[in-house]
This record gives sequence, C-alpha cells and structure tokens, in this order.
Amino acid sequence: MSGGLFPGYPFHFNIKCIIFTLFLSGGYWYLPKKNIFILFFLLWFPYILLAWYDYFYNCQDKMMPTLIPFGRYIFLPFKPPDYQNEYNKLPDNAIKSMDLIDHITLWTLFIIIIFFILKFIF
Repeated sequence: MSGGLFPGYPFHFNIKCIIFTLFLSGGYWYLPKKNIFILFFLLWFPYILLAWYDYFYNCQDKMMPTLIPFGRYIFLPFKPPDYQNEYNKLPDNAIKSMDLIDHITLWTLFIIIIFFILKFIF
C-alpha cells in the first residue's frame, strides 16, 4: 500500500494486508473488553509480520519504508535487513519529507494534549 509514495511504485491497494489487518483488528474490536492500545498494536503488527512473510517467500510486492509518522523509528528496526537497506538508499529529499511529517505530527499531538490539559484540568 505504500505505492505512489516513491518513484517507480504506482499506488495500489495490497488486498492481503488490508484483509489480514481488518480481520485481526475487527475480531478484537467485537470481543467484550476493548483496549485502544491493543487495537493500535493489532493495526500495525500485521504490517511487520507481512513484511517478514514477503521477505521469506520472496514476494515481489514488498512493503517499502513508510511515511507513517515515526514509522521508521517504530517499525523499521523490526523489519528484515533488506527493508532496512531500502531505507538507507532513500534520497535525502524523501528522508526530509519523512522528517517534516514527523514534526507536523509531533507538534499537532503536542498542541492537542495541551488543549485538553487546559480544558479539562484548569
């Protein structure tokens, strides 16, 4: 699903990733006790698991480095070595774009947290 973000990778939905992730997270969500942290884990753990699946079975549709905010810090260390090498080969402008997305996300979260603290505590 990361297609369209990098040159030479046109956008298309990777249906196996979508179905697998929706199956896990949907199954969890319909269980009686809900926990947002476990749901978050189930939404992203399959991403790592499928990357290793692609690596071991030599799939051609590999999940490349992601633009998901902080994704390279959270997911990249757990991905196969080939994926880590792909990140190292990215041009500087792609890494700068990732930095920009990380900064925007971090500052947005910071402002939202401050807003809620001021609204509900003071």
